[in-house]
Amino acid sequence: METRVFKIILRALLFTAAVVVPGALTAEVVVGAHDPTVIRDTRGVYTLLTTNNLLQIRQSTDEINWKLVGNIVPAVPAWVNTALGATIPDIWAPDARYWNGLYWVYYACSSFGTNNSVIGLATNPTLDPTAANYKWTDQGLVFQSSTANNYNAIDPASYIDLNGNAWLLFGSFWSGIKMIAIDPATGKQLVSNTTIYSLASRNGGAIEGSTMIEHQGVYYLFTSWDACCQGVSSTYNVRVGRSASVTGPFLDESGVNLMNSGGTEILSAYGIYIGPGGGS
Repeated sequence: METRVFKIILRALLFTAAVVVPGALTAEVVVGAHDPTVIRDTRGVYTLLTTNNLLQIRQSTDEINWKLVGNIVPAVPAWVNTALGATIPDIWAPDARYWNGLYWVYYACSSFGTNNSVIGLATNPTLDPTAANYKWTDQGLVFQSSTANNYNAIDPASYIDLNGNAWLLFGSFWSGIKMIAIDPATGKQLVSNTTIYSLASRNGGAIEGSTMIEHQGVYYLFTSWDACCQGVSSTYNVRVGRSASVTGPFLDESGVNLMNSGGTEILSAYGIYIGPGGGS
């Protein structure tokens, strides 16, 4: 698209899709959707993926009316339970991207409230469920954290930088937001660079739901602070910092490093919208 429109998707229990037409009323439909991610495919169809429904797929041609078209997986993959040593009931926080002829969907599974977590990957050559080559393939483990680590491998967010390098951001609480290099051929961690980059931290405080964009050669890192999922008591809000390098350091408007609890607030509760965060 020649014009970029950046939308902060509310990481609450409700997802609101709105389309504004000059001279007309705003059309707004509420769709129950936790941790939503949306991608527009080559047909011009929008696909919405969400948390806690085995990566349920909704599709729309107008961003208002959404139709259920199945799930990415029929059950939590067996490798997840083996890796975590527990029976995991569902899948969290999908992230969708088109890259090298495939649709990549990263997802997280975890023992709730712990950092015993994994990030997996599923791929499909098309998002058209009527196409002959429509088939989701689970590619297995991408990254894992355990109680021995000081980070948490959830909330994956893929990103392609200005040089065409692929990255994966992740993290929640603990030591904050991390990033690893990704092999664009496999979608897995790059063997030649296994560095875990630290991008933002609140010294154990609530920070998660990261995402990154580039504007005029500068990288912007968005993070979600405080409490989600508490109904009208949710305090989720979106913070940002920027850097000339994709690996940081990221500084906020006041020059505070995001690794030192920096972050300029750009969106918090307003009107009827409570707890915005989890930008996607």
